[in-house]
Amino acid sequence: MDAAPPLVVIVDLPSYQALSYEPGAPIQRAEEYWVAADDPEAAADAIARPPIRGGGVVDRESVTREMMSDPIALGTVGAFAIGFVSSAVFAVIGFTISTLVSARERQVEFSLLHALGLKRGQMGRWLLLEQAVLVVVALVLGLGIGVGISEFLLPLVTLNQDGTKAVPELVVVHDWASIWTLQSALLVSLGVVLGILVSMVARRGVASALRSGDEP
Repeated sequence: MDAAPPLVVIVDLPSYQALSYEPGAPIQRAEEYWVAADDPEAAADAIARPPIRGGGVVDRESVTREMMSDPIALGTVGAFAIGFVSSAVFAVIGFTISTLVSARERQVEFSLLHALGLKRGQMGRWLLLEQAVLVVVALVLGLGIGVGISEFLLPLVTLNQDGTKAVPELVVVHDWASIWTLQSALLVSLGVVLGILVSMVARRGVASALRSGDEP
């Protein structure tokens, strides 16, 4: 059973000072101030100069730029991007080789079916449907596994510049528009490869296949 979350109480500073006041004890003062400004950089510069002379001035935009240039974060994103591109390329190559080998091994079978009356278009659609099912299943499973791994792995590898765990914890947001675009591009690439292979199989003659020496 998960431990209960810590109790958090929000109270204004004057009330807290009144409640915690003890004679002779120092009065608790504010340790930081949050300021909303239309021009954060100008506001931060004004706070850092006299007469205010803020000890440590941090604005959200500078923190955002610093985090966007963090080498650890950039390295993590780059590693995942390289892994994705490499896996996509190898997937297309592997699918092409697998389909080509399968088609060659079944060439005599296709030729005999064609000799028995199966038209080339019907044979091509049959092979296309057969391989399309494999492609769709592979894309769906790959998407599910990828989303699951990202939900589990990204929070573990997201660290601060000093190597400590990031606080607050990382919230994984999936850019579904980009994901569907990449999935569509991969589907089109596999479809083009499959169409070329189906066309090659459909054009091969019966006699040439039977003379190749393969047994049905």
